[in-house]
Amino acid sequence: MKKKKVKIFNHFGKLAARTLIINIPALLILLILLLLKKLTWISASISLFSFWTISAIIIFFVFKDLDNFIAYLKNASQNLDVELPRFRKGFFSSARLANTFQSLQNAWQQKTQTGVHILENLPDPLLMVNEKEMVVFANNSARKIWSEAAVDFNVSVLFSDLHFTKAFQELVHKKTPKATIEWQTTLNQKTSYYLVQMERLPSASFLEALYVVVLHDITPFKAFKQRQADFFANASHELKTPLAILSGVIETLQGPARDDTNAREKFLNLMAEQTNHMNELVQNLLKLAHMQQEKLPITEPVLVGELLTGLVNDFQIRAEKAGKEIILEKENLPRLMAGRADLYHVFQNLLDNALKYGQEKSPITIKAFLKNTPQKDFSLFDKNEWIVVSIHNFGKALTTEEQEKIFDRFYRVNSTQKVEGTGLGLSIVQHLVQKYDGTVEVISSPESGTTFTVSFPLEF
Repeated sequence: MKKKKVKIFNHFGKLAARTLIINIPALLILLILLLLKKLTWISASISLFSFWTISAIIIFFVFKDLDNFIAYLKNASQNLDVELPRFRKGFFSSARLANTFQSLQNAWQQKTQTGVHILENLPDPLLMVNEKEMVVFANNSARKIWSEAAVDFNVSVLFSDLHFTKAFQELVHKKTPKATIEWQTTLNQKTSYYLVQMERLPSASFLEALYVVVLHDITPFKAFKQRQADFFANASHELKTPLAILSGVIETLQGPARDDTNAREKFLNLMAEQTNHMNELVQNLLKLAHMQQEKLPITEPVLVGELLTGLVNDFQIRAEKAGKEIILEKENLPRLMAGRADLYHVFQNLLDNALKYGQEKSPITIKAFLKNTPQKDFSLFDKNEWIVVSIHNFGKALTTEEQEKIFDRFYRVNSTQKVEGTGLGLSIVQHLVQKYDGTVEVISSPESGTTFTVSFPLEF
């Protein structure tokens, strides 16, 4: 009851104060008219009473709605779930102000929902963290990393990384406005690397978030850097070995074998052999570099059947020396738009490997045919006509690991045979095939031997 009386008293007190302020100009005018004896005290009193009454009525109706509106804004600012008060329609109503605010609020909510939708579907994982360092929002990509259990957790617990904790605490203590670290995690036995960027917001925003943490997946970049390091290491090793042999041979020829004709002849042949190996390696490296820089391939109509026939003829003498037979089975194929020299290099490399690694006196079978695939087969990019060439030989089967790595640069299959090579041939083959939107695959087993299959789409 006391609170109600106090509330009524405050209400009338505000009404009186507002009425007084509104009537100050009228009081001054009446005072001036009294001093000039233009009005009597009775007329001035009646006029003042009239002004005061009319002003009080107007202020009562206008400020009643405004007071309700101000109370609503106060509650809304404190995140209290309150409804917008209803306003009476009329000349003195604040309904227009309320409707304008309602429209603004609806637009803001729509923008907020749109912003949340955008954040939710960002490809990069994103976390929003409040002042207590608790995650208040995690988008879909972030929930995949932490298995749907990211929100309501301390952000440092999610990362469990000393570097992250140190960098985030620098944000908390305002030593820096933003920070970046690298973070490594393992999910489903797969290691991923992220560039983690964190930033302190100027003020609390959506869900009272004060910090934003964004993760950029740099796993492909890390893998590229590792392949690059491996490439230079392998290239250096491949060059180091023949150079060491050449250096040793030169020292021998300058020393003990200076006057030994037989030894000199033997060492000169060895030098020529190692020089050829280095020359082949350099040529392959240059070819790889050229393929990576080439933007658009130069194509011409090529009859694959005729090209394979010429290739078999070129290898016939070598095959006979090795006691192996090359069998060519080909259909009547349409012309393929590609680079003739590139196609020849692809099939030459595969046939050369088949001769090197195939069993003695075992046949090598080359098949060339047209393959039709249904349009719904999305794995082949909806191309429905392919020229397929397979080269099969019987030899030591490739293991699953060898089949996965055989197209890597400088990778060589463990074999009891002493086979010369640079380890770049199949890598070049893969580049050339992909250059024309083709695919190259290998299947190997002890029972059926090894088959390399190259497929080119006709509509390239």
